[in-house]
Amino acid sequence: NDKIRSNTLAVLLEALPSQWKAITDRVVEAHVGGHYVIAIAGHRVQEGRTTITHGLSTILSASGWQVRCLHTMQELWCELVDDSQSGAWRQDRAAISGSGSKQSIVLVDAGIWFMPGPFRRREMAARVFGCDAVLLVRHADVPPCPHRQQLLGELGVFPIGEVVTFSGEKECGSYSRKSADS
Repeated sequence: NDKIRSNTLAVLLEALPSQWKAITDRVVEAHVGGHYVIAIAGHRVQEGRTTITHGLSTILSASGWQVRCLHTMQELWCELVDDSQSGAWRQDRAAISGSGSKQSIVLVDAGIWFMPGPFRRREMAARVFGCDAVLLVRHADVPPCPHRQQLLGELGVFPIGEVVTFSGEKECGSYSRKSADS
């Protein structure tokens, strides 16, 4: 599975350099603007969040940025609440904010933040805990919703933007022998 993901990422990085640059530029702008912990979050499974997280990490690292990738929000929360690491976390954040050099960008593969149905502010506040900014990922068939970004802003999380993906078989349809022969 990791090998398939790695191959897929390599193909996407090569095939879509201008899109990757645009996304990476937005993440760097957010970081320079004081947003150090950046979540990559979405609406449902199989949107491509992990691929985007790994792609950003690859590009940022190649550009000289120090990047830390956390694979879940739980990893972030453990770092934030664990007394033995919280001092180091605060030092890292202080060093990042006090330096003009390229310092660590923390990318969090944050999972699903927006469930179907109405927004629940309290639940969302718990989901975003510890994040400074978010790059939303949505599948092509999920309509844009300005209220998502508005809610995130109200909760103190800078909405970097949205990435629209076309992952999965849904868009391509399934291949059948019958349709190929007609």
